[in-house]
Amino acid sequence: MKTLCILFSSVLLFIGVCVPQSTLSVFEKNGKYGFVDQNGNVKIPIKYDWCGEFSNGVAEVKINNKFGLIDYSGKGVLPVNYDQIGEFESGVAILRIGEKYGYVDSIGRIVLPVKYSKVEWIDANIAIIIQGGKPKKVINRWGQSVNAITTNYRTNYTGPEKLNTDNFTIKGGKWGLMNRDFKFVTSLKYDLIDNSIDDLLNVTLGGKEGLINLEGKEIVKIRYDFIDNFQKAGNSSTTSIAAVQIGKKWGFINSEGKEILDVKYDRINDFENGEFLVSVGAKKGLINAEGKELVPVKYNEIEVLNNGFMKVKTGNKWGCVNPSGKEIIRPLYDDVSRTQDGIIKTTIFQQNSVEDKVVYFDDSGVEKK
Repeated sequence: MKTLCILFSSVLLFIGVCVPQSTLSVFEKNGKYGFVDQNGNVKIPIKYDWCGEFSNGVAEVKINNKFGLIDYSGKGVLPVNYDQIGEFESGVAILRIGEKYGYVDSIGRIVLPVKYSKVEWIDANIAIIIQGGKPKKVINRWGQSVNAITTNYRTNYTGPEKLNTDNFTIKGGKWGLMNRDFKFVTSLKYDLIDNSIDDLLNVTLGGKEGLINLEGKEIVKIRYDFIDNFQKAGNSSTTSIAAVQIGKKWGFINSEGKEILDVKYDRINDFENGEFLVSVGAKKGLINAEGKELVPVKYNEIEVLNNGFMKVKTGNKWGCVNPSGKEIIRPLYDDVSRTQDGIIKTTIFQQNSVEDKVVYFDDSGVEKK
């Protein structure tokens, strides 16, 4: 009999809670707001400066420019102490007091204390969270102004209501990652977290940069002065690489965090077909996206001819290398060109109106008589 009574009481409680959900409406009188049932009977006193409709079992109310939450009985679920309350999504809503943010669930439980400077969801399950620091206009790590901290993140995810955070990020403070259960994936220890590629994030600590994944695991050790954005190495390549810098030297890492090119070059520039022109001092060479040296770093200039052939310069003289990077014609000429039918033309300029000396070679570097 005791079990039956408990069950009956639970049913009554369920009815008492759920019936008002579909029947209570916001009612205004003399500039004050409350709630009435479908018959016009006042069920929640008309005493608020503003009321929102019920959602997730609660309604937002306002008194003296502060916001809180009430349930269907009019009982305060969340004190009217907040400057802003976001819309509920996935059972939670963001809160703001001054320039601090937190989260509340639909029963009024604070699931994230209102003490963080920024909470930005970068996908459906992971948020960047910041404590301390001061709001500034959004500046990315290149010093460029952007529209919002989420500009570089996945634009197809809206996430929980972010309130009116305007175009600012946080300068200073400590950054970390938090999951959908409001558990910290990393401690709040980084100076900055920025997007890199797919599931990797660029983190800065003490002026050095590294990469972590969305689980907070360090993929690239925090030792670089700069890590550039990842990019595909060539139009048909599936390999993603990023230039990294230590001091004045540059190298490459791949998206698995492996350093595929030693950080020893003064410059790295795009060349063609997923190849890169690298320089040490005045000398240049070519590497591919795997970090393999294709043309030794010993020439003053390297320029494209056609079909993968390149002319190379030592001092003020030109020679030729084949698509494999092998030198087939020594740099002894004033100019080198190649026809579409595979004939390499070398020229030695003559002075005093004397006809230039021209020598032809085949693609293997053998002189054609």
